[in-house]
Amino acid sequence: QLGELDERQRTALETVFTSARKLSRLIDDILDLSRLEAGQMDFELKPVRMDELLSELNDLVSVLADQSKISLELDIENGLPPVSGDREQLLRVIMNLVSNALKFTPENGRIRVGLRRDSAATLRVSVMDTGMGIPKDKLEKIFDKFFQVSETKDSSRRKGSGLGLSICRKIIQAHNGRIWAESDLGHGSTFHFTLPLSPEPEGRKTADLSTA
Repeated sequence: QLGELDERQRTALETVFTSARKLSRLIDDILDLSRLEAGQMDFELKPVRMDELLSELNDLVSVLADQSKISLELDIENGLPPVSGDREQLLRVIMNLVSNALKFTPENGRIRVGLRRDSAATLRVSVMDTGMGIPKDKLEKIFDKFFQVSETKDSSRRKGSGLGLSICRKIIQAHNGRIWAESDLGHGSTFHFTLPLSPEPEGRKTADLSTA
C-alpha cells in the first residue's frame, strides 16, 4: 500500500499530469487541423448572434483577465444581424484569439474585443491587445503551422503548440470569411476576422418586398 507522497513526488506527479494534458491537446489540435485541411470537419451552419457569443466569451474569460490584472472590454455595435456559422467553432476561434492576447499582454494591460459591420454582407470581429506586438517579418507567418513568436518575457509560460492560429484560419476560411493580423511592435496587436451575414428567411424577404 502506498503512503502519502512527499513534496518532491507530488511535484513530479503534477508535472506528469500537466505534460499529459498538453500532449492530449496537441494531438487533438493536430487531428482537427488535419480534418480541416482535408475538408472533413463538419460544420453546423446556423444564424449566430455574435453579440451574444461575445457576451458569453466575456463571462468565460473575465475571471482569467482579472487574475492577470488585465482589463477586458467589449465594444459591440448595436443592432447587428446574425452571421451564418457554427456557433461552437466560432467561439473556439474567439477564445483562441483572446487567450493569446492574455498570454502576451502584461499586467495592467488592456484587451478590447470589437464587433462591427464590415460591409453590406459581412461583420468584423477584432481582438486588440496592448502586449508586446509582433515583428513585421513574422506577421505574415503567424498563421502557419507550428509557427511561434518566441520573443517573450516568459517563454516557458507562454509557449503553445503553434497550431491555434492555423486552426482559426481554417475555421474562418471554411465560413467563407477572412482572418488577418496587424501589429505595432512594442505597442500591441490586433487580430481581425470577417464572417458573412446569415441569409434572410424567404418569408422575411417576401414581407419586405410587399411593404416596399
